[in-house]
Amino acid sequence: MVALWTFLTDNLLWIIGSLVVLGLLQVGVLRYMAPRALAPANVGVGVLAPCPPTPNAACSQSPASDMIHYIAPLRYTSSRADAHADLMSAIATLPDYEIITERNAEYIHVLTHSRFIRAIDDNEFVFAAGEPIIHMRAAARLGLGDGGMNLRRLRILTTHFNALQAARAQGGQ
Repeated sequence: MVALWTFLTDNLLWIIGSLVVLGLLQVGVLRYMAPRALAPANVGVGVLAPCPPTPNAACSQSPASDMIHYIAPLRYTSSRADAHADLMSAIATLPDYEIITERNAEYIHVLTHSRFIRAIDDNEFVFAAGEPIIHMRAAARLGLGDGGMNLRRLRILTTHFNALQAARAQGGQ
């Protein structure tokens, strides 16, 4: 009985130790590779690309029935110029956001950086023609999942944007 317990304990510790080492190696590889990931060819071109089938992206142009990727677009009640200013202000208030491209106040490409792994995610915003809507997309450059981080970031940005729009409507700006 004691020999069996010793055998199980010794092997269990070896298995747990191996899993810990593999996990640390994976994090190390991600920390090395994530900042070096190249932007996909369909990012930064002025239109939103469709979401990949993996759950590491969110987009307002995905079908509303797509519970993994869909997020409602930003809606504004102010002028387009004021909405653009509010969007830029909302982006500026959030940590780890870096504006890369801005085209004719119609398209904005922003990079976000995760703090631990330093992964780079692409965030894009497109003002819809003839509608008071800003479509948005966020996608991880690496990996198959992001733990819902891109969707959370867009929801936080939406909250900031809506607060700025509400303040503007009340004459606060």
